[in-house]
Amino acid sequence: SATGGSATGGSATGGSATGGGATGGGLGGGTGGTSASWNTAGLTGQVWLLGDFLTAGTPVYGHQVLPSTTATSINAPGRKLGAATTSPDGQWAVLEYASTGTVAGELVFTASDGSAPTSLGPVPASQNIQDPSISPNDQWVVFSRGNSGTTTGVDLFAQRLLSGSTPVQISPTRPGGLVSLQPTKWFWSPDSRYLALIGDFVTNGKYELHLIDFQSGTPVRSTLLADASLSGKGANDVGWRGSATMVVRAQLLASAYPFLYTATVGGVMTPIPNAPGSSTVGIGAMGLSRDGTRVVFTANLHDPTTWELFTMPTDGSVAPAQLLPNAPIGRVTPAGSIVLSPDGTKVSFSASYASAGVGIYDVYVLPLPTGATSFTPLLLGTSTQSATAFAWGPQSNALLVLGDLRRDQDMEVLVLRDFTTGAQVPAAAQAVPTGGDVTQVSWTP
Repeated sequence: SATGGSATGGSATGGSATGGGATGGGLGGGTGGTSASWNTAGLTGQVWLLGDFLTAGTPVYGHQVLPSTTATSINAPGRKLGAATTSPDGQWAVLEYASTGTVAGELVFTASDGSAPTSLGPVPASQNIQDPSISPNDQWVVFSRGNSGTTTGVDLFAQRLLSGSTPVQISPTRPGGLVSLQPTKWFWSPDSRYLALIGDFVTNGKYELHLIDFQSGTPVRSTLLADASLSGKGANDVGWRGSATMVVRAQLLASAYPFLYTATVGGVMTPIPNAPGSSTVGIGAMGLSRDGTRVVFTANLHDPTTWELFTMPTDGSVAPAQLLPNAPIGRVTPAGSIVLSPDGTKVSFSASYASAGVGIYDVYVLPLPTGATSFTPLLLGTSTQSATAFAWGPQSNALLVLGDLRRDQDMEVLVLRDFTTGAQVPAAAQAVPTGGDVTQVSWTP
């Protein structure tokens, strides 16, 4: 439904230089990792991985063109890689290089194979870049920049993907420069005109909703949910239904749980008809279909502390349908992403059940829109720890998952292609060496 990012703190140093080139690597094995051979027959698109999955302690940005089972790291050899992202169409990548010794830090964009690197300029000293996000039309990159551990703090910037362009701050100025205030999530509209921005910019713990308009070529910010209007915690999540309407999960009142709203780019917010909402019932997490017409969400409809899974049209024309209506071992408690397949026929989510143990989050896939009558398929089983992120293939026939299959605190990439057999132990699409991790996975056309 949109592309975007979420902010985390950190530190790095900057300067100016350019770099490029690609080094070979095998997506499917890392020194010290388990064997990782997966069936790529019939799969299309490009897989992108960020992490030290080839050599522990050396992050790379890996690029695999399916159905090939091998990949290359597209970042420049010998430079310390920080953040990285790929455009939604898979044509471009943006890389952040941190300073090392006498080599200054820098933001660079390249073609998908790492060729034609173009400098976007230096990263200021003692700052770093987090969660860059390229607009769907390949014209802009948005990223958080700063250092949450110092007096610098973190702000959100936008920059054109052109040599010689300069970054422009698009998040509000933090009162008194308070480092506890910062942007937290941002989401591009499908046509790239707007960016929805969530962050606590006035009061720590109250999350405003802003809209950045890029139509004129100079980003213009307006406020949809202001700090002064909130007695609750404010906006939690956003998805786009077309290019002029958002679906927003927000807690506007302190006396109520978060509800589901539609919000126009003109600033009109309306509760979605038929969606659960009261002083004791609310929405815990949500995911939208690519076209924005369907939402899957959790709600504590039957028990105040238990979150079950539901789906409904985003226009509220039909009452929510409960997924997993005959749960035999407990109700769903998703820990993170709810991600719908590109064709809208399936939803993947992570959940922790009593049988899995506290803090053990397994991956489940269910058909839409009717759901299922049991918890099958339990795709990863209780041997998997901390399943945290999902990437569906463009044809919706395969799912990549970040998970700790070895239960050694090292995150691997796992692949699932069978969505009917329960209690699977998936193949490893990318194993990692001891002490290595994959921290980010995406799959583009």
